[in-house]
Amino acid sequence: MARKDLRGSIDMEDAERTLLAVQWWEHIIASSPSAVAPGNVEEVLADLIAELAASMNTDPFDAAVGLQVGAALVTAGLPEAAPISSVLPLRKLAAVSLVDDAERRASVLLASVVRGYREKSARAVSSVPIDPSEPRAITEEAFRAALDSAAVGVVIGDLDGTVRYTNPAMAAQMGVPLEALRTLSVFDYTHPDDVDEANAQFLDQMGRGSSTARVESRMIRPDGEVRWSSVVVTLVPGPGGHPDTFVAVAEDVTERRRLQEELHWQARHDALTGLSNRRGLLEQIDAIVTAATSDDRIGLCFADLDQFKLVNDQYGHTIGDSVLAAVAHRLQSAVAEYDYTVTRIGGDEFVVLIPPPADDTRVVAVADALLASLTTPIAVGEYDVRMSVSIGAVVAEVSDQEATALLDAADRALYRAKSDGRHRWVLHDGTDTETG
Repeated sequence: MARKDLRGSIDMEDAERTLLAVQWWEHIIASSPSAVAPGNVEEVLADLIAELAASMNTDPFDAAVGLQVGAALVTAGLPEAAPISSVLPLRKLAAVSLVDDAERRASVLLASVVRGYREKSARAVSSVPIDPSEPRAITEEAFRAALDSAAVGVVIGDLDGTVRYTNPAMAAQMGVPLEALRTLSVFDYTHPDDVDEANAQFLDQMGRGSSTARVESRMIRPDGEVRWSSVVVTLVPGPGGHPDTFVAVAEDVTERRRLQEELHWQARHDALTGLSNRRGLLEQIDAIVTAATSDDRIGLCFADLDQFKLVNDQYGHTIGDSVLAAVAHRLQSAVAEYDYTVTRIGGDEFVVLIPPPADDTRVVAVADALLASLTTPIAVGEYDVRMSVSIGAVVAEVSDQEATALLDAADRALYRAKSDGRHRWVLHDGTDTETG
């Protein structure tokens, strides 16, 4: 089959290869401080980078180049850290490659380089010969029985992704017949949106010298259902010159992920109203501050119900909770057209966050809408409860602000609103104060 060169504009200049070779060597000696550099180490590594780049960007992809590179590292007298450290140039090459599966190719090439180095240095793990007798047959039968009955999914295959064995638990996780899995590449199991990230995680962990990597990603079933899977992949050197293999153990962690997401949501939301809570609000403000430019401005409307204690005293806390839930709904509806976040930060206190671009006009419009939302009584059972709200508003530059400082400024404006007679807003922009 003819090979198609896809390199095009991604060819590296000699200076770029030399720089990457220097970085590769620095990475090697960081892992092997006693390593002695061959006289032409930069030239050797630069040539090997060129070979890896050619393999990465040529179709059909041939990982055998990695074997040659690994062997060349031994010939050059480079230490055992060299093949693992090749993750550095491989990640760089993957980042500038034009092929769609560059990350996958990089991970396969990395494994191939490691294998080539081991084979050339004659340190491959030797197999222990077993007499082909009945005890061996029993051992293999017991081994397969253990895998077949395992509660977790197990896949064994070649480094190019070809599956050699998979067990019933893996088929159950994927929702397909067992035989169907044996005809697929392991890369076909992963959700298409997660393939690059999964390969990047694999490369990163293998690049730190480990033969085992743990990757958590979404898996997609033929019926379209998406499940989360935690996969531990271990590279197993082939004994006696036989090809290296991988062993992947997969556990369905969908329910754990769901529980984590639920706990994450609960930690950032108010149980009574379903609104964001103080922690959620502070995290949103911090995120806005982190991403803001020097000219961005943020707005906050700090709303406090007027004389809410009287509701609890007159009707009881059950009715009071119902009133709070109704108020939350009204406040949220009042700013629904703006899609702003409404937060209950405690008791009868609420905050509306106006992200950039915020200005006085926009914040005042929100404050007026919040006041108007409580002009009609709140029906709770047989009672019609009248409520009003006082609002302290603030507009401030975002950069270098702390979330708590912004809340404190809005709280001071709220205190002024309460002092001026309730059911009104006070806007504080850092220079003057306006009341409405």
